[in-house]
Amino acid sequence: CGQEVISIDQDTLGKPATKVSDSSPGGLEWTQVWARPLANGDVAALMFNRGSWGGCYDCPEAAEGCACQGLDFGQIATALKQPAWATANVSVRFVWNHSTAPGVYSGKFPPASAPSSAARLRPHESLLVRLRMVHDGAAAEGGW
Repeated sequence: CGQEVISIDQDTLGKPATKVSDSSPGGLEWTQVWARPLANGDVAALMFNRGSWGGCYDCPEAAEGCACQGLDFGQIATALKQPAWATANVSVRFVWNHSTAPGVYSGKFPPASAPSSAARLRPHESLLVRLRMVHDGAAAEGGW
């Protein structure tokens, strides 16, 4: 994961991450989302379960206990003051394991109709993704 993380960390735009959401500061189910615009127009987003206990909301309970969360592109648009993200079609790249989520997403990831283990985070676990706007319905190919 080194090169992809370093490219986000050392992005030439140099803008800091902005807190997008904070579910319940100090609570047992405490999740946060942070996002950072990147020089090429992508957005890096970090989902983080700050809680020390599991318990899911807005998606099925996982046997191991977890916090369920996702990315709301409208919230990202507002936090970053980039309105185009609110209605964008988005490709999602998982930075830690160098894989890309199948398909293109609009509004949220994962979509509310199909909760995904991608948004289930165990206590103190995080998930770093890179978001790319997709134009003309074509999924992002390579070039991440």
